[in-house]
Amino acid sequence: MSFEAPSALWLLLLLMPAAAICFARLTPDGIVPSKLLYNGRRRRLNRRLMARLCILLAMGLVIVELARPRLQRSGEDGRGSASVALLLDLSGSMEARGLKSGAEVPDEENLTGTRLELAKKVTLDLLEKLHGRNIALIAFARRAYMVSPLTKSTPSLKERLSELEILEYEDGTAISDALICACRTMEQSHIWGAKRIYLISDGADHSEAESRKKAVKMLQKAEIAVYPIIVGADYLYHPMRDSRGKLSWQANGEKADGTMIETLATETGGRIVTSDELTDTGQRQGKTFDLNGICLLVAILFLTLAGLLNFL
Repeated sequence: MSFEAPSALWLLLLLMPAAAICFARLTPDGIVPSKLLYNGRRRRLNRRLMARLCILLAMGLVIVELARPRLQRSGEDGRGSASVALLLDLSGSMEARGLKSGAEVPDEENLTGTRLELAKKVTLDLLEKLHGRNIALIAFARRAYMVSPLTKSTPSLKERLSELEILEYEDGTAISDALICACRTMEQSHIWGAKRIYLISDGADHSEAESRKKAVKMLQKAEIAVYPIIVGADYLYHPMRDSRGKLSWQANGEKADGTMIETLATETGGRIVTSDELTDTGQRQGKTFDLNGICLLVAILFLTLAGLLNFL
């Protein structure tokens, strides 16, 4: 269960003095707590006390309703998560392109889009699926960069995403730094509910082993699951320029660190997600149940019961 306005729950503290007043007025001296609900002579329920308890419960439920509670089931697409961090790889290897089917010569016409273009498309799909959630966008290359803190503004996130370019960042792939940045961001937000991270990368990690272990421990402690999404094939073409500035495409066999990525996902409670799954309409989705109406209905029932007890 999570609350959209958890600060309203502080109002529950006001019920403590109200409850003390009710008990002070209705409890005669010398009666032990175990007998509070019974009439000392006829051993029957003290209707006045029960009525006031029902009123207190109704007031508590109204306060909970103001906090806008909801029950969430986290699905495979993360819609049941209260907050999500999207980590986007902007390392130099994300400029690589694949060769189109049937093509033999690697040139502009025969090459597919870059890994970054595919990663941005995946990120846009996630933003659409997670609309209404608190989402943070973090880019990483040699270091991690906070592009947008947690926000529910999907248009703002899309705008910031479209502005990201590889040339603006120092080359490298500091996945661990990005994970630590995401973990701290979600912990400091104090947003209740499930949390998860989508790591969108070609899977080539340049982080040190100690930094990776630190990131995993932080994520485990914060109960944040990581769902890596690997973009691009293992064998692609990278842009290269000679001394005269002429552009050519050279094959590069850099592969994703599959073992590291799978271990990261498993140790944090997540799993590797393929980009095709994001568009799979048969995918199990998370569900959110709004409890506002239920709280209000039960509060009305308690008030009705209090009225009947006073009437009787």
